[in-house]
Amino acid sequence: MPENMMTKDVRDWLSARALPLRRLDAGGPADDLRPLTEVLKNVRVVGLGEATHGTREFFLLKHRLIEFLVRDLGFRTLAMEAPAAAARSVDACVLHGRGDVRSAVAQLGFWTWKTEEVLALVEWMRRYNASVAEDRRVRFVGIDPQWPAAAVGRLDAFLRRTAPERAAALGNAFGFLATARPGSPPTPPGNSAGPYRN
Repeated sequence: MPENMMTKDVRDWLSARALPLRRLDAGGPADDLRPLTEVLKNVRVVGLGEATHGTREFFLLKHRLIEFLVRDLGFRTLAMEAPAAAARSVDACVLHGRGDVRSAVAQLGFWTWKTEEVLALVEWMRRYNASVAEDRRVRFVGIDPQWPAAAVGRLDAFLRRTAPERAAALGNAFGFLATARPGSPPTPPGNSAGPYRN
């Protein structure tokens, strides 16, 4: 809100309660975040959003806040708006050091996660987990079903191993599902009217 639209009461309220951040980048002292300790006492889930997707500063601050939540407050799971099946590769990277972090992050589907800032966060999680006991390690999970390609690939691989005849019969359906995208489902083959019309 422009300053000329902000009443004196609002300015006074903000001035009395606002806590300045000393920096955005992660990896240093967290003294300026300590007041959050009391605010987050007994809290099990913390939501971190952003006013705009892709803004570097929001992701730098999220990284810093996640480090604080994990190291100082004992949080152990980072749940992101990403496909659950694709997130398993990232989880294997951070939890057990398996695989290439950059490749795993690239499979998350959304362009907002394919950034150097998110990559730096996931690499930090991997380093952190390598330095602590297993019960203090942080997990990476996906909670968004919009990009099913990774899940379809896992199901297809499972069926090819356990019931190859079923996998062959479902090939077209798997292809359709694997290419489905949020908000605009493709028209199934042979259905020129679209998937939602009779």
